[in-house]
Amino acid sequence: MNPPAPEIDQTALKNERARKKQYKRTFLKEDPEGTLIVNGIHYIETAEETQTIGVFFRFEESEANGITIREYGFFGGDVAYIDGLQSDYAANGVYHPDTNPTGEVLTPGYLYEVKNIPDFNKTSDTRVELVGVIKI
Repeated sequence: MNPPAPEIDQTALKNERARKKQYKRTFLKEDPEGTLIVNGIHYIETAEETQTIGVFFRFEESEANGITIREYGFFGGDVAYIDGLQSDYAANGVYHPDTNPTGEVLTPGYLYEVKNIPDFNKTSDTRVELVGVIKI
């Protein structure tokens, strides 16, 4: 239970290990009967434009095994992957020819927000779903 503290000028994750493109993005509305619960707040999905957006991520069973997740971030802008990357999952953080030649993220893009979470370890044959809530 040791998530790193975010910093106001943070432009990257503290120890990026993997990236995954969101599989769903939707407007959310607070509702005490909602089944989506994030940080103790109940939400429902809505077609109505609201100032709350839910961003959904899923690591499939074969992805990111053995990685401890302490933080996640929302990236945008000029994100680019190395040539030949065929999926929306990129392992081993940001590419660097000397320090991380196996990284699959060539250009990291802009880090909009960092979320810190209690540590949990993703082990083999488990699927992990994360939901980020952004209030604008």
